[in-house]
Amino acid sequence: MLRRTARQCQLPFRAQVLHVSRRASSSSSGDQGDVGLATLLQQHWRVQPSSTVPTPGWGLALPIIPSSTFKLGDAAHGARLHAKERAPEADKDGYVYGRWGNPTTHALGRIISTAEGVNLDREGSCTYVFASGMAAISTALLSFLTGGTHCIAQRCVYGGTHEVLAGVLPAMGVEVTFVDGSSLDEWRSAVRPNTRMLYAETPANPSMRLTDLEALGALSLSVGANRPLEERPIVAVDGTFGTPHHQTPLAFPGVDVSIHSCTKYLGGHSDVLAGSVTARGDLLLRRLGHMQKLLGNSLGPWESYLVARGMKSFVPRMRTHSANAQRIAEFLEAHPAVQAVHYPGLASHPDHELAKRQMKNGFGGMISFEMDGYDAAARVCERVRRVHLAVSLGATESLIQHPASMTHAMIPEEERKAAGIPGSLIRLSVGIEDCDDLLGDLEQALRP
Repeated sequence: MLRRTARQCQLPFRAQVLHVSRRASSSSSGDQGDVGLATLLQQHWRVQPSSTVPTPGWGLALPIIPSSTFKLGDAAHGARLHAKERAPEADKDGYVYGRWGNPTTHALGRIISTAEGVNLDREGSCTYVFASGMAAISTALLSFLTGGTHCIAQRCVYGGTHEVLAGVLPAMGVEVTFVDGSSLDEWRSAVRPNTRMLYAETPANPSMRLTDLEALGALSLSVGANRPLEERPIVAVDGTFGTPHHQTPLAFPGVDVSIHSCTKYLGGHSDVLAGSVTARGDLLLRRLGHMQKLLGNSLGPWESYLVARGMKSFVPRMRTHSANAQRIAEFLEAHPAVQAVHYPGLASHPDHELAKRQMKNGFGGMISFEMDGYDAAARVCERVRRVHLAVSLGATESLIQHPASMTHAMIPEEERKAAGIPGSLIRLSVGIEDCDDLLGDLEQALRP
């Protein structure tokens, strides 16, 4: 075995992805353009102590580096590290303290950046990872909104997000206006001189309505024309339901920030809490990194490993989630006991044409549908046998829940109704089971 020099052994850890063999048409620069996401996610993502260490001999699994602190070469090394701005990955100086950055965590950021459409060779990592989806959402909001600023948010969002928008931010002096996310006119009419964020969630939880990201980005750019970035509205999008397999918000001009609860589809196995925020541009990344460091809500190395492991099967899982959901939505739409079905893949969905333009590779694994009243909805949730009655979503197993009494119970009833969340609504996260088994289970649960 070749022995490394003492100098190599002292080099700090840094996160790096090695681009191994690509298709013949790829350029030597590592251009990702002709390589599918499913292939990219199987590459040898790892942390390494030195760029001179070759790939052979290293395990294929992402290493877990649990260190809370990192050895410094000398006092000047420590001074340099403490003087640096936060960034999504370390430079040649390496790491200083776990809350400020970790090799395993940064490697996951590079994986998610790739899924979000970021070209690592040109841009580097653009993703911070967090201890939960709500940690990611809250940090994104707090990074760009301060007292005296104004935020426009769509009315139908996850319950926890609504609590921050309706309670926490106003208590800090931030003005918040709620709009119908599918109405560009409402977004436009709500803009004020002090508007600093347009916050969207698409598809929306649990109404499944879509926001036109191309139009929303264009609105931000037109409002902020001839203004520096810090003075125009930032467009932040929670794409948890859509996932990077079906939509990449940052591909739309004017969309600045993409947020995910990685607890859901990216992790995909109901065994980890995590969130991510991806942004382009040094100003946005510095603000996000600074706020994450102060709040102390970064993801740990073990949890980073679990999400990274889940990402290896992300694309094939999403293919099955989406195919199963399409069949089940069509079944529900034809069932006499079901009053309405909300799924972007159905021609009857009010945003179906937008979904065909904005989404790709299908329409995702989330469905909501309405029964004849609150009690009928609760009864269906209780009668399933193979589908699990549980909150959360995006796991390999199918999950069903009742938003009005569970995930959105904290929102006042009148506000829930205005957001398209009646008591008769059921949310179904379609898993990767045999679809015929799921159809049979729903059939028996819907019987009188």
